[in-house]
Amino acid sequence: MDNKKLGETLNDQRIGEQELRTFVDPKKVLEAKKQKPKRTKKNSEDFYQDYSNSTDNEKILLKKEVEKQLARVDYLSYLNYVHSSIFKPTRFHKFLAAVCEKVVKQIEEGKEVRICLSVPPRHGKSMCVTETLPSWFVGRNPNSSCILTAYNADLAEKFGNKNREKIKQFGKELFNIEVAKEQDRKDLFAIKGKRGEIKSVGLSGGITGNGGRLIIIDDPYKNRADARASKQLIKEIFEDSVMSRLEGNGKGIIVIHTRWLEDDLIGELEKDPSWIIINIPCIAEENDPLKREKGETLCPELGFDEEWAKQRRADVGEDVWNALYQGHPTVENGEVFKKDFFKFYTKADLPPTFDEITQSWDCAFNSDITSDKVCGQVWGRKGANHYLLGFINTNLSFTQTKDSIKKMTSDFNMTNKILIEKKANGSAVIETLNQEIPGIIPITPKESKYSRAVAVVPYFEAGNVYFPSVDINSRILKCVDQMLKFPNGANDDFVDATTQYLNEQRHKTQNRLLYTEDIVKIGSAIRGGIRRWYN
Repeated sequence: MDNKKLGETLNDQRIGEQELRTFVDPKKVLEAKKQKPKRTKKNSEDFYQDYSNSTDNEKILLKKEVEKQLARVDYLSYLNYVHSSIFKPTRFHKFLAAVCEKVVKQIEEGKEVRICLSVPPRHGKSMCVTETLPSWFVGRNPNSSCILTAYNADLAEKFGNKNREKIKQFGKELFNIEVAKEQDRKDLFAIKGKRGEIKSVGLSGGITGNGGRLIIIDDPYKNRADARASKQLIKEIFEDSVMSRLEGNGKGIIVIHTRWLEDDLIGELEKDPSWIIINIPCIAEENDPLKREKGETLCPELGFDEEWAKQRRADVGEDVWNALYQGHPTVENGEVFKKDFFKFYTKADLPPTFDEITQSWDCAFNSDITSDKVCGQVWGRKGANHYLLGFINTNLSFTQTKDSIKKMTSDFNMTNKILIEKKANGSAVIETLNQEIPGIIPITPKESKYSRAVAVVPYFEAGNVYFPSVDINSRILKCVDQMLKFPNGANDDFVDATTQYLNEQRHKTQNRLLYTEDIVKIGSAIRGGIRRWYN
């Protein structure tokens, strides 16, 4: 090999000198050269000196051996190794790799792990997880089995074949394993001389046969229509077949798919506290799992930048964008509040001033922080329009509820009045804060929750109610979802706070109308009296 080609080869290596200092086990690496260590003191600094004194050919061999060692213990390094020519990991792929490695190592430690990943389409989730992780898992654990599932057998078998190719190409050199020739079918292949195997099956067809220590479900639905039609079937298959196939002292399951509906598989599993739910939106929101700044796109390196996101959002519409790309699907329609009712404002849409600012609070029933959620809202009215300027909707203790009201009043210091329903903790809150904060108005509703909700529907139908857009506050989607589910949803605290405010406005408007009518009547009487006097 001439010097030019050798230099190009060295420049193409993915492991640099700093990585050599950090990761290399000198003894194992020197075994690749069939040499004994020149020094009795075996540390990375000694090896680095040996490496620096090596010939170019030796450096290539050493770097290759280092890459192999890293690929066996580090999943991102494995991804780099088996996808060397096509894989350029972004922050997103590094995060997925870290999650996958954690799952595998927890299984190896004898733990059970259940994790759901909600990710946008076309960003490389399947390559990072389903097409590669099983081969690494079985390579490290050749007596363990893995099951791959998707919405149909063809897609599952495609995933399985990707892993078969990796074991055939890299299994021997990395893990000393081979595919068993006598057991190598398109839906299943086994490891030669071991008990491990990788099975691929369509989820809708059900999972039969032996179980696995690792189960991966990737894309259980083909599209929105399929998600809508098969969600109950998939739920039943998952409960009856998938979970029963997990076996071993350590075991784990990964569910990864693009969201379609609020009650799709991830939507159902997030109700179970034993599951770890990770949503990775296309555009970063608050508390982003990748530590991105709010508004950053997921993979700008791959062309998915802000300009692409803007255009894609316009092409697919808000509902599809929020579900598929942000991981926030909503109920398709509600019994009282319809999807078409909701309007959302941007910062540019807000009026510079408001006629009045009102807070509305629905308090929890208990003082325990684990009780029902508390909802506090602040509304700005401009003419006939009402803007939700801020809100809190979470579990709060009695003390935290008081502190939150104080904070909201401080943040919105132009607040004219504070509506607090006189029930549950509300009565105690009113009594405690009445002498500290002016403008607290106790509310004692006379109608049912349902009647109060129906009474304010015209405000929504007329387009007079505005919620903050997702770009301003991504949590608004869960609140809208609660309103769409009303009265059949598990929670109604946000609904109660909203209807409390709008009904107070409704009654005030009615009183103003009555007052105006009375003035007109009085004016007419006076004018009539004057006419009679002059006549």
